Amino acid sequence: MKLKLESFSAQESVGEDGQSVGAVLRVVFRDGLPGTLGVSGTIGISFEHPNPAGLTFAEVERLAIDRVLDAM
Repeated sequence: MKLKLESFSAQESVGEDGQSVGAVLRVVFRDGLPGTLGVSGTIGISFEHPNPAGLTFAEVERLAIDRVLDAM
């Protein structure tokens, strides 16, 4: 199983909450399971970051994956 970033957005501060990132990770399972046509899923996550608009796709992917794996 792998996690891959599908999409993300930078979110501005709301009230007392800081700036944050919203991300959607695709869960990628290995191919070729006997009798299975396909298995997939997504995980949504939001986390605070001081400069979400300055993050690259690769940076968000690494941050989001690390946080999801820590939560599992």
